[in-house]
Amino acid sequence: MHSSILALGLAAFFNGAFAQNNSYSRYSLKTTYDSSNFFEAFEFFNEEDPTHGFVDYVDADAANSEGLAGYVDGAVYMGVDYQTKNPSNGRRSVRVTSHDAFTHGLFVADIAHMPGSIPGVWPAYWMFGPNWPTSGEIDILEGVNTQTENKISLHTGPGCSITNDGTTQGTTLESENCDSAGASAGCGQNTSDNQNYGDGFNDIGGGVYATEWTSERHTLWFFHRGRRRQDIQSGNPTPSSWGPPAAKFNGGKGCNIDDHFKENNIVFDTTFCGDWAGSPDVWGKNPETSSLGDCKDYVANNPADFKNAYWLVNSIKVYVQGGSYGGGNGTTGGGNSGSGNSGSGNSGNGNSGNGNSGNGNSGNGNSGNGNSGNGNSGNGTRVMETRATETVAMATVVTARAETVMARPTHPAVLSQDKALRTVSKVRTVMDTLLTVNKAKTKATAIPLSNSKAKAVATALAKVTIMANTMAPEPTRPPSPNQAAPQAGTETVGESGPSDPSSRSDILHEQVELLFFTNI
Repeated sequence: MHSSILALGLAAFFNGAFAQNNSYSRYSLKTTYDSSNFFEAFEFFNEEDPTHGFVDYVDADAANSEGLAGYVDGAVYMGVDYQTKNPSNGRRSVRVTSHDAFTHGLFVADIAHMPGSIPGVWPAYWMFGPNWPTSGEIDILEGVNTQTENKISLHTGPGCSITNDGTTQGTTLESENCDSAGASAGCGQNTSDNQNYGDGFNDIGGGVYATEWTSERHTLWFFHRGRRRQDIQSGNPTPSSWGPPAAKFNGGKGCNIDDHFKENNIVFDTTFCGDWAGSPDVWGKNPETSSLGDCKDYVANNPADFKNAYWLVNSIKVYVQGGSYGGGNGTTGGGNSGSGNSGSGNSGNGNSGNGNSGNGNSGNGNSGNGNSGNGNSGNGTRVMETRATETVAMATVVTARAETVMARPTHPAVLSQDKALRTVSKVRTVMDTLLTVNKAKTKATAIPLSNSKAKAVATALAKVTIMANTMAPEPTRPPSPNQAAPQAGTETVGESGPSDPSSRSDILHEQVELLFFTNI
């Protein structure tokens, strides 16, 4: 497990507990995946590639130790091995799948970089459900080799035919039949924007892919970097105002969307060659690749060509229709028991895990502003008591994990001093609140956190922060477009030389003592 994840996981816990989210009419935020929680919310796939690619998907430990996954200046990094020549089991790479599964929603992915338009490369950001293809597959961002425009596709079992009425001019529908076993192997739409995929995408610093999934259709938009809509940036997305999409898959009489798409997980991967990129009809008929010989031989013998085959993901935000996840006064009705929580939007895995326990219910919806914000002293005290218990438990777990990571010093961490101090600041907010309630001696329930427990929490948090930061190099700068990615977690040496972990540790130790111990 990434040591950077361990430390940032603590920040994610308190972000969920204290973030201020406003409710809005149509879509409300359910969960966010970013550098604070990504590798805890996604599972590494390290089995044989189902698409028969020349790839060796590695597990979390290998990805971390080999620099194939980590964080680069606040973005999630997922790359490939670009140093090894003639790898026996295929070129090493990363494929991750979200623990949460979804039925319906608005998925907003802010991606700064994707694998470039490189011969042999087959990257994809996509979703799929159990018992493929009966629960559907949505290929949001995908292509192969030297491709310059995104190909957006659906795959289903038999009995699903769609139309693409209402898409952006220039998008063409290859087939109406989405059956994965059909002659077209799914219903794909070819886009006409040479900046929505590969090298062109990276040249503009990427952008935002927004995917709306309803009972009627799947609709996908792409917004260039610098052209992102204000409603997306403010966290109040309104797809009805976005204009013609890049692709639209209308269901209706030809396809019951709810029958063919359900419980989909989010996936990022980069494979090589395989059933599409290495197909004789694709590799062999492209003038830019046919002269390179066999696809597998090319990938095996030219590792340096794959330096640009990496993902940088700023965030993925999942919104659901109705409800008020975390709204100021929304503890009943749409906020919790309405369509925001129950119903087709969040059944199954969609509600468990990060979906609710982070930013959803135990954070702002119930235990945050929902009850204590309205002046209910009884509920407010119970909130503090629950929060105190969770704080003690989290500190204990994270401390144990940090000790495990410390025993494996080869694992890189990417936790900067600033991030560590921000974590300390968030913890201080928790402690100050708990101490205030303690001193008030509220009679509604027992005092939520004793001095001894408070000191135990402070000690554990101090230990975690110091241990994580002692291991942490300064974060690397993000690569510029078309520049090779740094190996995640590597030390950056500037004019003043490498950072001194011990000095940062001393600073943190002083900060923690100042924040926690003086008033306990």
